[in-house]
Amino acid sequence: MPSLSEVLEQKFTEIVGQLQSLPAYADALFNSDELDDRLLLQEKLLVLMTRLGDSSSSEREREIAQDLQAFVIDFLYKDLPHPPSAYLSALVQPDPSVTTATNPNEGAYVKYAYRAADGSNYNPLIPRFGAAGQPYARTVPSTTLLTPMNTLPDPGLVFDTLLKRPKGEKGNKPHPSGVSSCFFALADIIIHDIFNTNRTDWSINNNSSYLDLSPLYGSSDKQIDAIRRKDGSGMLWDDVFADNRLLFMPPATCALLVLFSRNHNFIAEKILSINEKGNLVSPSKLASNPDKLKAQDDEIFQRARLVNTGTYIKIILGDYVGAILGQVRDGKDWRLDTLAQSRSMSHDVSPRGEGNVVSVEFNLLYRWHATLSETSERWTENEFKAALKDAGLVDGKSPIDYAALTPSDFGEAAATLAKKYRMANVREWTFGDLVRDKETGAFSSEGIAKILMDATDDVAGAYGARRIPEVMKVIEVSGINQARDWGTCSMNEFRKFFGLKPYKSFEEWNPDKSVAEAAKALYRHIDNLELYVGLQAEDTKKPGPGAGLCPGYTISRAILSDAVCLTRGDRFLTTECTPYNLTTYGYRMLLPSTVTEGEPDGSFGGNLTRVIYRHLPAQFPAGSAYAHFPFLAPQFFKKQMEVSDKAAKYKWERPSVPKGPAGYSKNKEGSESRAGYERVIKSYNAAKQILADTVPTTEKDSEKDSHGHAKIWSSGYEERIRNILGSAMPNIQIEKVLVENYLPRDSGLFFFLQEGEQFENLPDYFEDLVKRLVDEKAFGDADGEAKAEENKEGERYLDLMKDVINLIPVRWVFEQLVGIDVAKDGLKRDDNRWTEEELMRRFGDVCEYIFVNVSPVKDWQLRESSIKLYKYFSSHVIKLLDSRESWIRSTVDQLTGHPNKPTSRAFLDKLWEKRGTRASHELAEALFVETVITARHWSQAVGHVVNVLLPETGEIQSKKVNTSVAHIKKVLGDDPIVSGVYRTALQDTTVPGLSEKIVMGERVFVSLIEANKSRPKDAAGILGVGEFGLMSSSFFDAVTPQVIQTILSLPHLRRAPGQSGKFNRFTEKTYTLNGAPQQIYIDTVGALRPFPDSLIIQYKA
Repeated sequence: MPSLSEVLEQKFTEIVGQLQSLPAYADALFNSDELDDRLLLQEKLLVLMTRLGDSSSSEREREIAQDLQAFVIDFLYKDLPHPPSAYLSALVQPDPSVTTATNPNEGAYVKYAYRAADGSNYNPLIPRFGAAGQPYARTVPSTTLLTPMNTLPDPGLVFDTLLKRPKGEKGNKPHPSGVSSCFFALADIIIHDIFNTNRTDWSINNNSSYLDLSPLYGSSDKQIDAIRRKDGSGMLWDDVFADNRLLFMPPATCALLVLFSRNHNFIAEKILSINEKGNLVSPSKLASNPDKLKAQDDEIFQRARLVNTGTYIKIILGDYVGAILGQVRDGKDWRLDTLAQSRSMSHDVSPRGEGNVVSVEFNLLYRWHATLSETSERWTENEFKAALKDAGLVDGKSPIDYAALTPSDFGEAAATLAKKYRMANVREWTFGDLVRDKETGAFSSEGIAKILMDATDDVAGAYGARRIPEVMKVIEVSGINQARDWGTCSMNEFRKFFGLKPYKSFEEWNPDKSVAEAAKALYRHIDNLELYVGLQAEDTKKPGPGAGLCPGYTISRAILSDAVCLTRGDRFLTTECTPYNLTTYGYRMLLPSTVTEGEPDGSFGGNLTRVIYRHLPAQFPAGSAYAHFPFLAPQFFKKQMEVSDKAAKYKWERPSVPKGPAGYSKNKEGSESRAGYERVIKSYNAAKQILADTVPTTEKDSEKDSHGHAKIWSSGYEERIRNILGSAMPNIQIEKVLVENYLPRDSGLFFFLQEGEQFENLPDYFEDLVKRLVDEKAFGDADGEAKAEENKEGERYLDLMKDVINLIPVRWVFEQLVGIDVAKDGLKRDDNRWTEEELMRRFGDVCEYIFVNVSPVKDWQLRESSIKLYKYFSSHVIKLLDSRESWIRSTVDQLTGHPNKPTSRAFLDKLWEKRGTRASHELAEALFVETVITARHWSQAVGHVVNVLLPETGEIQSKKVNTSVAHIKKVLGDDPIVSGVYRTALQDTTVPGLSEKIVMGERVFVSLIEANKSRPKDAAGILGVGEFGLMSSSFFDAVTPQVIQTILSLPHLRRAPGQSGKFNRFTEKTYTLNGAPQQIYIDTVGALRPFPDSLIIQYKA
């Protein structure tokens, strides 16, 4: 039998043929007593799982990857003992004066899981297991390191010979995989999350042993109380975090923490607005009831924390581990899911949520100062200088001899800084030269974005011997002494514990002759090599499949086991991670976009992209590589993507500073606008003027008004349409064919139904379609069904939005206009026939992408979904147009009995006759633009009007209802279908009600909700929808009143009882839109959408 290495070297298809043997191979791989990790068998196995599990693989391949993953994760989890077999000191009983694990609503039953501040009760059977204030575990007891402590080499000498980065050209070595400093900013958060050694007792960890985002929330009730508003909203104070140690890290670390702080508030706001369980109220209503206010604030805070921590873990598993294994670099979206429920090969349930205790060995393993870039090295030197000056240890003018600094010097400087940043003034902490807003306390989004972009551009340093900057010497010397004080094992003992082949010589440990000789001179025998020094100066991996981080070989092996234990042992990430505890909305936030949106998000399994776009939408444009791949330097990763031919979909240039206030790093004196945010236009006159002076293109002077004046604003619609079509927006007026060529001149809008028949009134066609859909989709209760069987009148129910209004355009366009078969009534989808549900979803995606795409969070998914719909649509239309003269087509239609083909053929033939010199693909493009892109807006408009006209209780008196076009548009002004739209200035300009000038290139948000509220009494409402397709006046005015009247004419029509008979929606002030209100719908699976999904009515028939 070939070796595992040889098997994994074969072609992918050959590997798939031997998958049944992989568990045995993996068992041999991990259970070998002395695995030679230089053969990279671990990496090859992970690469295999990555390729099998990728979204582009077959369903069977993904299933095999999942089975293989279950085995690997179960093994890695059991790599470390649970519970630990040894600790550095005796377990500590809790001190209530320092940290507590109180019930958020003391004395009452709490109906949700919550994280205690100090990490206690993670294992209910062992409440203090892994809690803050407990001793570190010892994973590997040392029994062979017999060198007396007083004969070990001087720590300073060890640093100078094995660890110190030389000055000059031979100093900093850029990371070989192009990993950015932003990656190590997150690493800083992770490291400080689980390690916080007590300054007086080195055996104690002041933080919990869980990835609970304690750098943001803290590890005690005192810290948490300092950052919470406690006003009933569950929110934190703006841009705060609890761990002041992070202020001494390069500023990107704190910038990421600010994003997590904002993310908590974003989640809390959504939980309150959605109010899933109906038990939450506006905090203002609880001002007179402090007990209820506290209970509500605790619930929202704790649920939001669970979701936010879950987001953090998804970023660790998706972006961080993805970069470690090189999966992002290789363009793969599969990830090792350490949280998933599974069974071992013996069918035992694989343990989850049992708890975790971090060990001293991993405390040493995660010290990665070698990766400081030159920029971060200079920043650290400046910070050291300032800290030493504040402590009175240097004058701040003379050069500092970092080699001469002592641990006591460093401790004194650190203590001085700690006094400066106390929890009492946590809302005043600053970093990176940022300035807090005087009113809100928030930082400018532009300032945060600049720091993150700088870190993304900055290639980190490489791991390895002689890579640590001299400025870190005092910290490294302390680390070596600390490791000795802990009595940690040797390098070889650690390797043996993980089943790795122990080194037999210093040259095997590090082939660099000078490094090996220096280590040999200091330690004499390889078995005497200390763990900390051995890990830091070990030979490093080369970039390749499965290897992205490229640390030493031993770190690479151990880090996977630790990642599994840290996450899998946390019950709040596993057994308690449910929609019940997190809310449905919160739980959906943790799912991949392939599940929630049906499309990948372009980040190859990453999750940080969504957080960046969610909180810095004005600073990071859609498709920016800086948002999609912040852990890989763009100048490096672009070359990789060009090889795989994927680079063209991304914007690789650094995002420019936004024009206007969004680009301000701090508020300007006397300015009405808020730094870091785009202006919001709220007045009716200003909104009306801006929309009237808008063109769909971003090209200046592309269109002029009737007086010859250039249009001032761009909507960007044309660019997004071009993204879908893959070409310029078609200059063909399909509407003219739909209107002028099909209709008698004196009769409004008509439609050609059957070949050879007379023209029929288009409104009549839609009336008939409504009636057919009602008959087809309605359902009854038990009594109603019984009466129906007896041909008696009974109660009927109908989801008006889902089964009629949203479906009307799909049926009209696909079945009548272009003759594409639709899978309905439970028929299975295939490549040639999509389901009605999928078509309705994609109609919505197209409309949202072009017209209401107010956040880049879903831009990629919406665009890809829209492109798929267009390709499906156009391929059928082009085929029909190109084969219009074929006798075979007519014969096949007759034999297969397609009822729609004669109708669609007549329309397409007429369209072809009027084409001029246009090719069939151009006609397909034009037809798509005129019929599909505004279809969901039209459905939403109909839904809004019906919802307003239906009384809250009782039956509607349809004859008394005004369904005129004028009244319909008035209703839509009162209940707009679009909350607001973005417009970009094509030149410097002014708008009514705004004293400051708008500069060319500045983007503003026109709030149609606010504008319509302020309109004069007799003024028409602003729809905010372009004159495209179904929203064009000629179509909308002719068809919409008839459709609404037909619906309202159903006998004894009324709303279904309870929430079923209402729109499930809410309006919130969106802080990323500078407080502009946004109307959001909740669909039947808990997703937030801009369009209504359901409205159930009942009637008698």
